Amino acid sequence: MIVRKHVQLLGSWGSTAVDLKQAIELIASGTVDRRTLVSHEFVLDKADEAFAFQEKGQAIKVVVKP
Repeated sequence: MIVRKHVQLLGSWGSTAVDLKQAIELIASGTVDRRTLVSHEFVLDKADEAFAFQEKGQAIKVVVKP
């Protein structure tokens, strides 16, 4: 379908390897509590609601769990 419809797929990366390393260090040292970064959790059956909720900008991080 991608080829036939001439779909273009663009990706982006919002952080660098240095950013990732710093984030891991902050979490490992206890400076940042990773549990507070997840603001909402949804079960897999409610994934559509999770995406809609995230799109409204009312969450920090939404996790969908099986």
